[in-house]
Amino acid sequence: MANETINVEIKNCNNIKRANLTITKNHLNIKYAMNGAGKSSIANIIELASRNESMSEFTPFGSDSHPEVIFSETVQNVFVFNEDFIKTMIFKESEVLPNSFEIFIKTKDYDDKLETLNTRLTKLKIGIGENPEIIDMLSVFSEVKSKISLSITGDSIKKNPFVKSLLTKENIFNVPDELKKFNSFFENEKLNVDWIDWKNKGSNYDEISGCPFCAEELPKTYSNEKKVFNKNYRKTSTKNIKDMLEYFDKLSAYINAEKLDILQNCIKSSEDQEFIELNLKKFIEELSFIYTKIEKAITFDSYSINRDEINKLDEYVKSLKIELKGIDIFNNEKSSDIIGEINSQLEILLVEINLLKKELGVLKTTIQVAANKAKSDINSFLKQAGISYEIMIAPISQSESTTMLKYKINEDELIDVDNIKKHLSWGEKNAFALVLFMHYSLSQNADLIILDDPVSSFDINKKYAIINRLFKNKGTYKSFYQQTTILLTHDFEPITDFVINLKPTGGFVVPKFLKNEKGLLTEYEIQVEDIKSIIFLLRENAKDKTLNDLYRIVFLRKYIEYTNENSGASNAYNIISSLIHGKLKPDKKVDVAAFIDLDQDDEKEGNDYIKFFIHDFDYNNVLESSFKKEKLLDLYKVEENDYLKMQIFRVYIVICKVREKIDDILLKFIDEVYHIENDYIYYLDFLKFNTVPIYISESCDKFMLNEMK
Repeated sequence: MANETINVEIKNCNNIKRANLTITKNHLNIKYAMNGAGKSSIANIIELASRNESMSEFTPFGSDSHPEVIFSETVQNVFVFNEDFIKTMIFKESEVLPNSFEIFIKTKDYDDKLETLNTRLTKLKIGIGENPEIIDMLSVFSEVKSKISLSITGDSIKKNPFVKSLLTKENIFNVPDELKKFNSFFENEKLNVDWIDWKNKGSNYDEISGCPFCAEELPKTYSNEKKVFNKNYRKTSTKNIKDMLEYFDKLSAYINAEKLDILQNCIKSSEDQEFIELNLKKFIEELSFIYTKIEKAITFDSYSINRDEINKLDEYVKSLKIELKGIDIFNNEKSSDIIGEINSQLEILLVEINLLKKELGVLKTTIQVAANKAKSDINSFLKQAGISYEIMIAPISQSESTTMLKYKINEDELIDVDNIKKHLSWGEKNAFALVLFMHYSLSQNADLIILDDPVSSFDINKKYAIINRLFKNKGTYKSFYQQTTILLTHDFEPITDFVINLKPTGGFVVPKFLKNEKGLLTEYEIQVEDIKSIIFLLRENAKDKTLNDLYRIVFLRKYIEYTNENSGASNAYNIISSLIHGKLKPDKKVDVAAFIDLDQDDEKEGNDYIKFFIHDFDYNNVLESSFKKEKLLDLYKVEENDYLKMQIFRVYIVICKVREKIDDILLKFIDEVYHIENDYIYYLDFLKFNTVPIYISESCDKFMLNEMK
């Protein structure tokens, strides 16, 4: 089954007029290119396009064409490792990385356990608020609490108008002698309140013409009766007394019968005020106590519980239980049953809370394990990369952590590092940043990860340590293994590691060579057979009869530089060097600027070595056919391979003694291509892949064209 791919077409982006790139999903896509091909432009513009951000800054100089990126399918959540990541995302003062909890700890395992915890937390409810008997009880309690309450200090009852009505000695149940004749009115439960109100209002008109109702002359006792009545009886106070008795009637189902009689008598009788207050205080204390407990139990809401408070939750729930032995007034069968039901529900809740605490313990362990694993992973990488620092990841809560940097003096001594950017070297920052970027982009569930020349500045050992960790495919550590990743690089080592040695991705790699020719960027697939030992390439090309003798001679010279097998090779090297310098006879260097001709034996030994590769080799014939100015110009004119053109160019400037005309930078590149590539053991087949930077080949072309005039 073919691997799925994403096609990306780029137009008018800096030095890229057009590019068609293919990205294989769940693979490492190595895009190998020389400097100047447009690698960084590719990384940046793909990121901007995926976010629908403006790409105008990448408009080619002197052009009105707008940059454009066309994806074969929707591409979002692209993360790019480049200098901007280091500048903006990490090493803020003394903290290594912001939001480190999300990056290092919030794994799938964490999410699964958190979901389990939240599910149990959501279900953490009790059925008290759904019990109709409890609801009715609480409703009456609430009404009474709105009328009677304790003072702020709790040592007495608030003397509001309602309470004052209850404390009055004279009331409808205790009528003064002067008003006894009105008993029938006081005792009428339906009319007494309105009658009292009517009588109070009528007294305002009794001085006009006797009785306000019948206009008859009022008796002599009327004045005293009026005074006593107006002093002790008002509609509101009478209604308050009746309301309180109604409350007692409603509460009778919950109050001890004996205690209920006492309370009712307190309202009806002529007991002294202190006795009434004492009993009302005990009554409202118990009622408020029970009401508060039940209300808290009913309003217990799992969604408002902070996970950090779960460990204390059982103590809170225990505090909601009502101890019957402390209840005096509300202590009858029904109250006992209701309170018993509430306490039973709370016991069930406590069982759930204990299970919840266990889940929380598992979550906390998961958090600590994840923090330790990330710390161990990064510190191991830093050690392998030769960086004398360690990180410390400290979980603060179930959703937050801090990550600090420590300087490692020795195995047992670490020092805090503030203002991290000032302490780390450029190489340390980049190496460190890479492994942080890996954790960061994976924590963000990146759809596409782009690494823009991530290891080019490191030595071989660090390069391998970094690449090996980024794409590690063993164990349970995070890595880019089988993630859709682009590695843009001008280093060949990653291709050697990934394609030849199959490390560390185990084959999930698609290597391609990018070539930018006058704005047209083309990618060429690199097969395993295209990657060959430089010695193999040189040896086989030196033997290749289809190649011009000049190329075979140059390849053989380079082969000898790599191998230097024996004295025959040394003599062959002197013969070849003499040819390349256009000398009429082979010689050898005996001092800095002193040469002597090869003797007959050395020349024969050297020729025999050369003929093993070039069977018909003859010094004079090759000198005339390939190492003369006109021949070199003719060959350069028809040669299409840039690497071979570099060889002609190098021979030409030596034979024609024009080396001093060559720019130093160009000369350095030519010399390195001509001699041993010290940085490489493996090399792309340079006859198939045009690896010479355009500015180099164009400079050579320009010089040689002038020579051909």
